[in-house]
Amino acid sequence: MTSSAEPRRRLLLQGQLVEVWEDPHLSFGWSEDHLEGYIDLGAWVSLFNAVMLRAAVPQPALGS
Repeated sequence: MTSSAEPRRRLLLQGQLVEVWEDPHLSFGWSEDHLEGYIDLGAWVSLFNAVMLRAAVPQPALGS
């Protein structure tokens, strides 16, 4: 269940619209800094979601 305090955000991911709910006190992202922040906070659900989204987005090859 979501509350009005959790703003919704829509992302286009590989041609599919994905809706995410954000914690108003911690913006959601899947950069390495975000992942480390989730680990430090023990925010395991956010970490899992970020890892899954990061895995779905093609990453540039190393050295490019």
